[in-house]
Order: sequence, then C-alpha cells, then structure tokens
Amino acid sequence: MGKMIKISTRNEVSILDFPEEDRRETLCRSIGGDCRLYQHVRARGLYEIFGLKDVCMLVDEEFCMGHKELGLNRFASFLYGGEIKGDILVVGEVWVDGSLDICPLSREDAIHIIESFVGING
Repeated sequence: MGKMIKISTRNEVSILDFPEEDRRETLCRSIGGDCRLYQHVRARGLYEIFGLKDVCMLVDEEFCMGHKELGLNRFASFLYGGEIKGDILVVGEVWVDGSLDICPLSREDAIHIIESFVGING
C-alpha cells in the first residue's frame, strides 16, 4: 500500500496509508479538524529546498476560504512560503488524461521528507 505523510500544527510527523477507496472521505478524515474538503497545494519548498518532484500538500479547504480558525502549521507555511493553518498531508501527484491528480508517495520520497523534517526540526 502506498504512503502519505501527515504534518500536524504541533510539528508531529506520521506516515499513513494512502487510501485506495473512499479517497476524499479518508483524506479529509486524515487531515482532521472536521475537514470536509481539501485543497491541492503546490509548495515551492518541496521542490526548491528538498529537490522533490511530483509531490504536493493537501490542506483544509475551509481554512483557505476563511470559514475556519485553525492553528498555524509552521512547517507547512515554511514549505509554502505563506500562511498555512491546520494539519496537512504530503502526497504524490501524477498527470492522468491531461489532469493533475494525487497519488501515493514513492517510498524514496517519503523517507526523504521524513529525514528532511527531522533535520530541520531537530
């Protein structure tokens, strides 16, 4: 089973299984905070700092629309280059029939992200 990484507002990192079924519901539940809809966010830090390709963050869409108050996610904000609130997921991305979609992280990318997070946060 493929993996995804969750980074909380408390700088806790966990590796979760990428859902094979009921994807939207499972991803929202994994983000937490009563998330009902997520937004696919391309974070420059994942590419420029960590040198990763084909990865993105999923964030609570309602925070982005200003409907919800969530705690600041310092690491996600650092990666994005702007304010991100709430817990986030880091997943892979892939082009399917001309559209960008999400997918599990490769094992190598998951390990690289965890090692980089630990290196930055000590």
